[in-house]
Amino acid sequence: MGKARAALCYVAVRELKLSCAFLAEELRISPSAVSKSTVRGRRALNDAVIQRWNQGMKQKGSRSSKTSRPELCDTAGQPPQTGRIVH
Repeated sequence: MGKARAALCYVAVRELKLSCAFLAEELRISPSAVSKSTVRGRRALNDAVIQRWNQGMKQKGSRSSKTSRPELCDTAGQPPQTGRIVH
């Protein structure tokens, strides 16, 4: 269950651009747990799966991030806009 939630958090936050606060509310966990799961999800999914996902999103006309840095939430539950990682 932990790896599945981590993968879900990664895809939802990084690829679908959902806020950590929204996802936390839906999953009934804290925004901090979503942030940590997002990082674990990046590790849980191998690079081939992520590359395949990004290629599929590009073909559909969506914009996806090519960076490999973790996307964490700030205190308001939103991904940071400055590229900084909030602890």
